[in-house]
Amino acid sequence: MNIMPRSLPNYRKAHPLGFRMFLMVLACSLLFSLISTCLQLYSDYHKERNAIEERLRLIESGYLDSLSKSIWDLNIEQTRLQLKSILDMPHMSSLRLESDSFAQPLVIGDHDQSQTSAIPYRFDLGYQSPTLGRQHIGSLALWVDEGSIRQQLLQGAMITLFSYTLTILAIAFSIMFLFQRLVTRHLEAMARYVEQLGRGHLDTPLALSRPEHRQQDELDTVVSALNNMRQAIRQDLEHGEQERRQLKRHKQELQAMVEKRTRSLLRAKEAAESANQAKSRFLETMTHEIRTPMNGILGTIQLLQHARLNETERGYLHTLRQSSEHLLMQLNDVLDYAKLEQGMLSDEQVDFSLTGLVQDCMALMQGYAQEKRLTIDTELAPELHHYYRGYAGRLRQVLANLLANAIKFTEQGSVQLHITLKTHNRLRFTVHDTGIGIPPEQQQRIFHRFTQADESVTRKYGGTGLGLAICQTLVHAMGGTIGVNSSPGQGSEFWFELPLKPVSSPPERPEITPVEAIDSLSILLVEDMPVNQQVITGLLEHDGHLVCLAEDGESAIAITAQQSFDVILMDMHLPRMDGITVSRHIHDHPGQLNKDTPIIAITASVMPGDIKRYLDAGLQAVVAKPVHQQKLRQALMGACGTDPIGRPTAHPDLQPQGLLAENPLLAKSSAILGKHQVKTLLARFRRQLPDDCRALAEEMTAGDPYEIEQLAHRLAGASAMLGFAEFSRLVQQIETHAHDQAHIPASLPGELQDAMAGTLTQLDALLTELEQPH
Repeated sequence: MNIMPRSLPNYRKAHPLGFRMFLMVLACSLLFSLISTCLQLYSDYHKERNAIEERLRLIESGYLDSLSKSIWDLNIEQTRLQLKSILDMPHMSSLRLESDSFAQPLVIGDHDQSQTSAIPYRFDLGYQSPTLGRQHIGSLALWVDEGSIRQQLLQGAMITLFSYTLTILAIAFSIMFLFQRLVTRHLEAMARYVEQLGRGHLDTPLALSRPEHRQQDELDTVVSALNNMRQAIRQDLEHGEQERRQLKRHKQELQAMVEKRTRSLLRAKEAAESANQAKSRFLETMTHEIRTPMNGILGTIQLLQHARLNETERGYLHTLRQSSEHLLMQLNDVLDYAKLEQGMLSDEQVDFSLTGLVQDCMALMQGYAQEKRLTIDTELAPELHHYYRGYAGRLRQVLANLLANAIKFTEQGSVQLHITLKTHNRLRFTVHDTGIGIPPEQQQRIFHRFTQADESVTRKYGGTGLGLAICQTLVHAMGGTIGVNSSPGQGSEFWFELPLKPVSSPPERPEITPVEAIDSLSILLVEDMPVNQQVITGLLEHDGHLVCLAEDGESAIAITAQQSFDVILMDMHLPRMDGITVSRHIHDHPGQLNKDTPIIAITASVMPGDIKRYLDAGLQAVVAKPVHQQKLRQALMGACGTDPIGRPTAHPDLQPQGLLAENPLLAKSSAILGKHQVKTLLARFRRQLPDDCRALAEEMTAGDPYEIEQLAHRLAGASAMLGFAEFSRLVQQIETHAHDQAHIPASLPGELQDAMAGTLTQLDALLTELEQPH
């Protein structure tokens, strides 16, 4: 196998690890070789120096005596021969023998050259004469050639270094070959395998092309780890794919559920919008329908006040009017809160008499308090001003609501109104009663709409639960604060503080105008209801006005084209053509004689949006049904520049019989809406009930708690509103289970079917009864 490529750079690129291994082995080996050569050279140098010392000792011990004898004997030839033997020793450069026996020194060797690089050594020569003793005969100078020693050592070092280098290169290449054969190529195979794993090729396990060994080594361990990693990656990918498919399935299920929830929310939104529209239509219809009979009642009362009656009859008439006013107050709460919900507060700041306003409120509540044999009085702090500027209408309504509330929840004792001055322009109004009191945990809750302290209070005392909510809204709108201090059985103290600016001059009172101050007017009354025609005509004629009647819009257009009037009183709900259309025709048609005649709306539809629509259509003012004589007078005066708008309410009290009377909620609905409307509601509920129950049963089988809760809530609300209490309680039980994510008992679907069958039977009986004439 040829492990070396064509060129070293290619090998370096193809096998970087092997190449780096080769360079490291080579560099380390060369360094070791250099160090070894230096050590060898140092050792050889010392050996050579020791050898020279040995030679010099040998010359001193073995050659000098024989040389001295030859000189003593004057044997020159022998002397020269001995000197040459000494000079033949390694690294001897030259010799110089000086003696008195010779005329000239005897020199052997290159004495001049030895002077620069030779090291001199000198020996004294003496001879031991038997007769004369030890005699000095001369000296011997010996030069050792240092350059020869260095040259010899350098040659030896070069030979050693070259041999070591060749050996090291052989070893390095052998190691590189073995490393490539045993390690590098397997590492490269592993690297390629890992790269394939990264690309997703997980089907083939890793196997190295080398013989098997009895005992696993490190490469086998790495191969096993890589194969285990391949299996783990493969399992993770399979698990991930399973999770992805599961997530996809869950996503589809979630998307389907979201779509289902969206459809449910859309249905709920549409139902809420429909309910809101139905509420508005109901309030509008109820207002209009209730005001029609109430117009006759209050109008007749006002006409009777001008009749000659004895004291007993006037007492009865007074009681009748107070009861009617109290009846109007209940409806006022509903209508006023509807106005407040829409943010329409028509009241404006005016100058008013605080004492007069309080006296009016107390007079209004006096009859109500006397009926319950309660004492009602008021106390105004002496530092109060007589006249203030503020929202008199809103303040009057808040005081009336709080006083009526105090009287309502007080069985015996008294109701007191205290007014004190907190700062220069901030007054505190406190209504204290000796009534039932309110627990602390309920004191904030009572200011919420349609809420009373608890159900027992609602059942015992009745009411809409809107009075305090209206008070809180009005007080906040006037920049004030409201609160309550109370304990059960100890009475209650409702208070509110308002910023009121004191004024010095008394307010103008245009609303109290004598009849004689109003000139006789020519008035066209456009009204289709005979009762309303009779009442309104009686009120107008009593004040001396001339009244012309028109029963519908077409008649009004025809009359106004032939005769001019000072004022037109226009009913807004006319047959075939509504009052706004008629008014626009009168004002805009070129052939009309009453283009500039002020038109006043006479209507029971006085929701905020209705009033805005009337005024935007060019009507001068709005008078609500039932018509009060004083409000009518104000409106007529407004035709000359003043524009007061009255506030209406009404409430009927019909008594149903038969099965309808056995259902309190249906009986109340019948009294308010009429039997025809109740019949329509029951018929609609009869049509929807089987479908809703079927859908609820299907959702209980599917186990979707959200849908179960929504359907059950809708069914429970509808059935409770219509008075089907047993069915409502069962559906509420299903709703509770769904809301708590609890298991729905297996018996509930069957109970639901049985309850539905019973409810359908009741509905059929009620509808049959309502079909019968009475």
